[in-house]
Amino acid sequence: MTFKRNQLRDAINIALCVGAVSMLSMGTAFAQDAASATDVKAKNLDTITVTGSRVRRVETETASPVVVVTRKDIEKTGKLTIGEIINELPSISGSPTTAAINNGGGTGAATADVRGLGSQRTLVLIDGHRPGPTPVDLNSIPLDLVERIEVLTEGSSTVYGSDAIGGVINFIMRKNYNGAQYTASYGESGHHDSARKGQSFIFGQSGDKGNVVAGVEYNKFDAVPAASRPFAAHAYNLSYSSYYHIDPNGGFRQKGTSGAFGADGFLNPGGSSRNPNGRISLSPALKAHYGCGSVAHDPTKTGTALSDFVCFGTNGTGPYDYQPQNLILTPQERTNAFAMATYNLTDNISAYLDFYHQKQTSHSVIAPLPFDTNNDGVVISKDNLYNPFGEDFGVADPANNVYQFRTRFNSIGERIANNSTTNDTVFAGLKGNFGQTWSWDAGFDYNHLFFITNPTGYPNYSKLKQALGPSMLIGGTPTCVAVAGNAATAITGCTPLNIFNLNDPSSIAILQSVAGNPTNTSSFIERTVEFNASGDLFDLPAGAVKLAVGADSRREYQNNRVDSIAVTNGAGGTCDVAQEVCSTPLVGAFSVKEAYAELFVPILKDVPGAYRLNLDLGTRYSKYNIFAGNDSSKLAIEWRPIKDLLVRASAADIFRAPTAADLFAGSAGGAPPFGGDPCVGLSAAGVAAHPNACGPYPGPPGIPSTTVSGQTTGVTEGSVLAGFKLSPEKGRSYDFGLVYDPEYVPGLSTSVDFYRITLNNLISAISPDTVIADCFNSETSPFCSLIHRGPSGGITFFTLPSVNLGSLVTDGFDASARYKLPVFAWGQFTVSTDLTHINKYDVNVDPANSTLEIQHNAGHLFNTANFAKWRGNLALDWSKGNWNAGYRLHWVGKAQFGDLDPGQNTSVDACNFQTNPFGICPGPVVEKIPNYFESFVTLGYNFGQIGTMDARVDVGVDNVFDKQPPFIWSNAETNGNTDVTTYDTIGRLFWARFTAKF
Repeated sequence: MTFKRNQLRDAINIALCVGAVSMLSMGTAFAQDAASATDVKAKNLDTITVTGSRVRRVETETASPVVVVTRKDIEKTGKLTIGEIINELPSISGSPTTAAINNGGGTGAATADVRGLGSQRTLVLIDGHRPGPTPVDLNSIPLDLVERIEVLTEGSSTVYGSDAIGGVINFIMRKNYNGAQYTASYGESGHHDSARKGQSFIFGQSGDKGNVVAGVEYNKFDAVPAASRPFAAHAYNLSYSSYYHIDPNGGFRQKGTSGAFGADGFLNPGGSSRNPNGRISLSPALKAHYGCGSVAHDPTKTGTALSDFVCFGTNGTGPYDYQPQNLILTPQERTNAFAMATYNLTDNISAYLDFYHQKQTSHSVIAPLPFDTNNDGVVISKDNLYNPFGEDFGVADPANNVYQFRTRFNSIGERIANNSTTNDTVFAGLKGNFGQTWSWDAGFDYNHLFFITNPTGYPNYSKLKQALGPSMLIGGTPTCVAVAGNAATAITGCTPLNIFNLNDPSSIAILQSVAGNPTNTSSFIERTVEFNASGDLFDLPAGAVKLAVGADSRREYQNNRVDSIAVTNGAGGTCDVAQEVCSTPLVGAFSVKEAYAELFVPILKDVPGAYRLNLDLGTRYSKYNIFAGNDSSKLAIEWRPIKDLLVRASAADIFRAPTAADLFAGSAGGAPPFGGDPCVGLSAAGVAAHPNACGPYPGPPGIPSTTVSGQTTGVTEGSVLAGFKLSPEKGRSYDFGLVYDPEYVPGLSTSVDFYRITLNNLISAISPDTVIADCFNSETSPFCSLIHRGPSGGITFFTLPSVNLGSLVTDGFDASARYKLPVFAWGQFTVSTDLTHINKYDVNVDPANSTLEIQHNAGHLFNTANFAKWRGNLALDWSKGNWNAGYRLHWVGKAQFGDLDPGQNTSVDACNFQTNPFGICPGPVVEKIPNYFESFVTLGYNFGQIGTMDARVDVGVDNVFDKQPPFIWSNAETNGNTDVTTYDTIGRLFWARFTAKF
């Protein structure tokens, strides 16, 4: 099924125009219809709207593949949040956000990633409404209020607009609820940690005049330290100095120091070169003195003389193991309050108001701050009282050499991000019916998301610079001075810091006195006004032709407020605190107006070879105030050659407009992965051949390498701040499927759906590897301005804005089967299975750069995103009388980290072969990630009526066999040596839940 875009669009537009004219011509007939209000309501109750279409129909199996998670399915899991449930679906891959993300996240939020296309390309709805900017925090949706979850696994931009690329997750809420329900839940791991507590209360009442549902939900998750699990207790890096072999029985043993790589990989336990004893890069003269290139403070000495320092790596001064101080589950606490009400104004018109409020707090914890004079823009003066080396650190000498000092500020404790999120959502409007089949809805949607973060564990660098600057004794007291040796320039309130010995009590006190803990806030506001209508146009021999039309106007606003000490004011995104918490205040907004139409045409019915044959056409036009308009269309076919078999196929345009964050995000520092600088090792002539990529030749010994452990310094920011203009992503979604529900096997349902998605003009923050490769191969590249080099020629930082660059194509299939067996004397059994296979996931990072290979991600772990080819769930449920039980198996297929093809740039040793053409990297290294199976069991008993309540108890065990996640070393994963978004980090967990209904 291949269509040229203009032919598909034009054909659908013509058909819809004909349908609209037909509707207008029938207006008199609608007005003259004498059907009673009761008949109208009865007719409308027979039809529903299924996710993937705006047309109301009787059928629940349509041209769109939809996975339904029912209320009973939710209750069987024992989970406390929506995110935990959604991210176990087989169609979820890539890198969804979870509560296990601590390093680089830790806000307590959870997002979905359908088809692995990114959370920003999965649209989340509540009863068909957008609950806020994409991506939506799934945990903000109250679990006990959800009636069912409909997961559309195809692109649906024509129906829902921007972001519906990988799929749509629509939460259908419990509106017609009668009575009251109280639920209490508790869980704890087999390690006697990871306590999780939950309570909820929901009340509902329905009557002739309408209905109301209200309640509150609370849950809390305790922190789990990485040190409490063997796989996460230590940091392991693949490096070129010392190699260790993975012992199949667990743990690690030394393999040797020859530098050879084996197929099973070699690891260096230890972690970071930024340790509390320092790592000091020396001048040639001092290198000769010590007999090594870098030294560290001997912790048994004062650190005031050259003899107090030893070669780095001796006397216990090697790499710092940061992992034990990290977390593998972020502590979080949230409260959800909600109320939904509908009031029947007349027999045909109702007013509705839905309100959702969430308050969430979390506290991510990572190791104390690493400090680097060069990257942090801080100079240790040679005239500082405590500097025994007589050299400036962080300043270039006449030969363009920069002597570097690295350490870690253990004295001021771990870096803790104290995060708080408040989210308020309102859906309000009128809805009603007219004629015999028409329904309409006119409403206003409002969402306000407020995020505040207060990080601790950071010094104020403006004060630190003074404490590390020139100093002298004045009246016997160590004093900071602005000019070396000049007592008249003494700095009031400043005490010199001995940074060479951070264990000294006076050093600890000074560091704590210069603490700088900024408070940054972000506000997101989304307002939408919309109108929708759906009904029958006229009858054909095969049935009624149905039309859905609608329009909306939406505005998104973002406001980033930054504490004064965290405002970016220097090169490399630096500010008065550590770069990783620096940002830029920025305010921005955009608006969009849209209109859509969808036409359902029944072509054949009850004829040989066509029990049913239906056609579904749709089109949408979106007009943004920040770029040209966008139109998208879809064509879907439903064919039942026989009653039991449905054949479905669709082709649809998809698009994603830039979000407020893509456009208006402020500058923020970080340490992104970086394979290496291609200018390192070049001669003067070689550098001159690439002036924009490499800059001027600094003189012998040439441009130094600045890559440390495969990372560099990057400053991410929105496109507006960087001066890049963004346009929407556009592509096409294709689906073909079969649904077979044989009448001769009652209770059996099977389906298989094949998908293919192509997407161009991808919006993402550009990577350092792409910037350097693109500029190195094309001196006219607009990305050359994003490379920033220091006096010595080394890269000091990259500017990494959101840009349009790259394309992707992915295809695969979903398969499912469910069989509800006949009732036996020993009860009712139901067995079900769901599978997803990713056949291809190819990304062309830069189509204009022919030197870059297409990334083949299917079956790989790539940049912390897991694209295992196979994922699946198997469930067996049993019920008899008041008892029920269940077993569920969750499977993630094997994957591979790294690729033996150097052009893929995914070696586990963090080497980038595209940008290292001179043999710097020894050769690709691959790590195999095995199949992962996780089992769940549940048991429940309904006590029935006890006094005025109906009581029930459920118990269960998650990860029954205490399956440990695959070990993935720190070059790829900085969250616990594994993929925390895919695999369970807690282990066996026991839980119990009590439910009382009144």
